Amino acid sequence: MTNTFIPRPRRISRRGWILTGVVIAIIAVAYAFVLRNYDTEGGLQVGGGADASSASGILVTIEPLSLDTLKGQLAVQYTFMAQGADLTDDKDHLKSNVRIFIQTLDGVQEVKYIAGDSVGRVEGVVGVDGEIAAYPFDSYGGTVIISADTYGKGTDGSVMSTGVLPVGLQGTGGINGWDTGLQLEPGMVDGAFGSFELNRAFSTQVFALLILAMVTLLAVIALWVALLVMTNRRRVEAALLGWTASLLFALPLLRTYLPNSPPVGAAIDVYLYLWVIVAAVAASVIVVLAWVTQTRRVLRDELAARGLAELSAGAGTASAGSASAGTASASSATAPGGDVDAS
Repeated sequence: MTNTFIPRPRRISRRGWILTGVVIAIIAVAYAFVLRNYDTEGGLQVGGGADASSASGILVTIEPLSLDTLKGQLAVQYTFMAQGADLTDDKDHLKSNVRIFIQTLDGVQEVKYIAGDSVGRVEGVVGVDGEIAAYPFDSYGGTVIISADTYGKGTDGSVMSTGVLPVGLQGTGGINGWDTGLQLEPGMVDGAFGSFELNRAFSTQVFALLILAMVTLLAVIALWVALLVMTNRRRVEAALLGWTASLLFALPLLRTYLPNSPPVGAAIDVYLYLWVIVAAVAASVIVVLAWVTQTRRVLRDELAARGLAELSAGAGTASAGSASAGTASASSATAPGGDVDAS
């Protein structure tokens, strides 16, 4: 008769309560750190820049919109405002044709407004330098130079500059998941310079590190359980085979949950994720080998038990046949109804 283990509730020990409290405290601290540093619009620190004044020129408000780390491009929105009595009328319409030049690492973008128009806003791209392989601790930087002038047509029909306009810069907005620093040239100058510096937000870094810690824990547990069954300290169950195999699909999927996940081959893959997958594959192979070993032993024991049972049954049948044959011989030696001759 086989003994079936029936799990029963047991009291949690003092050590168990302490361990539970430590785990809850770690999760609470991580949760507080993430919320404390999370900003839906992203953080923006502006240094320098120009204040709105009556000085004649073009005031440009720079607003970062998004960052494409793969292409190394920062999408930016420029909002222009012309000021000064010699540049605009009382309805903020331009008195002269105005050109605005936006120079970045990706080239020069030219924006034109003709006399009588009001300046507006445009979107552009700023080339940035950075190393996405350092995810989630990667950072990026870029520069922009904005200048403006008035223009007209020369006698030969070509466009020619008629005067230089001072430019002042301001910053606003931010990018979700990034801490953005914007250093601007102060005051209204001829050709204003601005520089960007973008670092992943602390909340994004904690998010990524937590996911990496969880996948590492899964791989370690899978390898530990595999060693237990390989050394016959635990029995291989069908559900265990399915669980270890499912990890091979779950772990790559969890990588896509990393915020702005980098392409395959980043530093996290070389230092961690590759070895997590290797550990999961090793655990799956060990569990399969343990299943083969354990089931082979069970099958041998079943075949041996079946052979002994058949042998015992055959011996019993032979004994019963011999007993029947002996009884029949004794009956035939006695003549039924015969008289004994006394002579």
